[in-house]
Amino acid sequence: MNFRKPAASFLAMLYTLPLFAGMAHAAGPVSVFLDEVDQERQVRVRPLMDPFVTLGSLKPHNMPLPNLAGIVVNRQNALLLGKALFWDQQTGSDGVACATCHFAGGADNRITHQVNPGTGDIRFTNGDSAFGGMTAANNARVVSPANTSGKSSGGRDLGNNQTLDFTDFPLHRLENPKDRHSEVLYTTNDVVGSNGSFGGTLVEATRGSTTDKCQPGKGDVFHSGGQALRQVTGRNAPSVINAGFFTRLFWDGRANATFNGEDPFGVRNTNAFVVEAVGLTTVAPRKLALNNGQLASQAVGPALSEVEASCGGRIFAELGRRLASVRPLQTQAVHAQDSVLGKFRHTSGKGLNTTYSTLIQTSFDSKWWRGQGKYRRVNGTLVADPNGYTQQELNFSLFWGIAISLYEATLKSDDSPLDQALEGRIMLSEQEMRGAFVFANKGKCVDCHSGPMLSKATPLVVPELPEPGFAFIPEALNVARMDAPYKTAMPIMYDEGWYNLGVTPTATDMGIGGNDPWGNPLSYSRQVSEPTRKVDAFPFNACWFQQRITEIPPEACTHAVEMAAFKPAEQRMGVDGAFKTPSLRNIGLTAPYFHNGGYATLKSVVQFYARGGNRRGDGTEDPEFEFNDNSGTGALGRGHPVVEAGVGSNVIGIEPLFKTDPNEPDFFPDETKQLTDAEIDDLVAFMLTMTDRRVQCRAAPFDHPALSIPDGHLVGNGGGNAKDFYTVLPATGAAGTSDAQCFVNSGDLFIR
Repeated sequence: MNFRKPAASFLAMLYTLPLFAGMAHAAGPVSVFLDEVDQERQVRVRPLMDPFVTLGSLKPHNMPLPNLAGIVVNRQNALLLGKALFWDQQTGSDGVACATCHFAGGADNRITHQVNPGTGDIRFTNGDSAFGGMTAANNARVVSPANTSGKSSGGRDLGNNQTLDFTDFPLHRLENPKDRHSEVLYTTNDVVGSNGSFGGTLVEATRGSTTDKCQPGKGDVFHSGGQALRQVTGRNAPSVINAGFFTRLFWDGRANATFNGEDPFGVRNTNAFVVEAVGLTTVAPRKLALNNGQLASQAVGPALSEVEASCGGRIFAELGRRLASVRPLQTQAVHAQDSVLGKFRHTSGKGLNTTYSTLIQTSFDSKWWRGQGKYRRVNGTLVADPNGYTQQELNFSLFWGIAISLYEATLKSDDSPLDQALEGRIMLSEQEMRGAFVFANKGKCVDCHSGPMLSKATPLVVPELPEPGFAFIPEALNVARMDAPYKTAMPIMYDEGWYNLGVTPTATDMGIGGNDPWGNPLSYSRQVSEPTRKVDAFPFNACWFQQRITEIPPEACTHAVEMAAFKPAEQRMGVDGAFKTPSLRNIGLTAPYFHNGGYATLKSVVQFYARGGNRRGDGTEDPEFEFNDNSGTGALGRGHPVVEAGVGSNVIGIEPLFKTDPNEPDFFPDETKQLTDAEIDDLVAFMLTMTDRRVQCRAAPFDHPALSIPDGHLVGNGGGNAKDFYTVLPATGAAGTSDAQCFVNSGDLFIR
């Protein structure tokens, strides 16, 4: 027998207590409605699952952090240092901060100069540099009409430094948004990302300077009037709020759960080390591996990215040297009631009354900064060099990562209306409760967005109760194996919580199906299938697979026996083009949506799911496969003969909303129908209850210094970098802003 993980739809069969419509309740017995049994059609009873069964308030939970004994000596000072570094425009080479891409609900809602033309698309030799409709690409099965070249989805000319409007979305436009097989009016590999750094090569990082001296940007893709423009990222910026509840960060999971003190890759980078003082003056290299260090691993990535924040060739030691004597935030207003920074506010009202070096030395154990002499990192070794860097400068990545992680760990939004309802403190409206039932049942949103974080990509999920006759099965499995949705296919291996939903053709971005700089898979399931390339330590138990490997009875199952029978060649890899399931918390503030920023409204996102994604079939595939892959890669894996034959689904995580086998009993007739317009509106209303008003109004712990945000360019003629146009986000204190200044919880990029 196969030992299957119970579907959520069966969960409610165990209980028959009524749920009072419109009333939320605290954790307790599961309560359900049951549909009437249709005796004439002999259909199975379809229970309506209580939408609160697999959710949960975030309030009882804290983000995990590494053991910092022997590293941090004053956590409050280190937290203050982290908040200053996160918001300080002086940290970027040319005036940007971490917060520049994470200021709106932890994400980025800018609309000017935010389009990347598809520079990561592997169907082009060096990526795509042409904006607008993708009218041709190697092996592309779905292309845009010829007249959309150079145009936006709404038909406007599209290029650098353009301000988007609502007509430019979605990036995949269908004649009928309810039917994925309807005529494609527009499609593109463009991405709505974030504009960051000019990226010119570093010339000098002068001590005490507020910026680096760099050569002008390359301007090879991002340029206008002969001038270089800020580069734009190839993915939409995910929110940093609540991020520490994920064990892997970035859309592709490359920010490792183990922090090595130097870069995002943990133990994958065998050359990474920090510098420790031995005795009073000498220093020595030391390997560092801090578990629960994902926030720190993520923080050290963008700081040196030539696209996001840095000039080309900059290293952390140079940033540490430049900032040592600088007053944090000295060009930015700090609110007198800032919950963290206020007591250190400079009398001028700008910045703090201390230096970065002082904050480092009062936050961290002296063994990380007191050493004498100067050194360089050379191929994983520490080499003395009188023209090199001090120990404090060499360890600046360590200070940066840990300090920012301590700050980001405070950014927990756990007081949304949904949390309050789950705790029994308020009642949701009738429309919101209708949306909650769609979320848990017909919409199947809860299949991927469950638990207090509303995502299965985190260990913080509510375990599913067992189906009668089956044992308790935990969530957070890391590696999963499921039945193939079609009889002719092999079982699918995938990383739990990481799915390819068919938002874009897989070739535009491989996501977690990609590799690290040393050629190791980012995917856990690919590491299981290719053990010679296994570099991460992660728990999983093959006895919990939805589709078991052996026929051993569940009570006799052991992981070792299951894996002894595991044959990599008999698995499909559902990881190419797969991305982390984001949290839905504060979703009303974080448009545009998906990894490509391709949808401007929550309503259009729900329409995407209601039609089953953007997959399309060409009528030539095996009838067992309802849809082929847009790109020739995907769940079956590159090079698989089924892919080469032009069949197979690109999608893991979306089930067809209608039968694929005409002989299959019509078990769930209600689920064979698409969501109605009213149900879509109800579902959007429910998702808007997931926004914490403190995040909306930037109240503690989400208060912050003022920030000047690059928001497009004032373009002239000639060379060099174009001038920036700035939008200023005012400083807030612990009480937040007035209602009129709060972000609008609209779920719409253009209503804010």
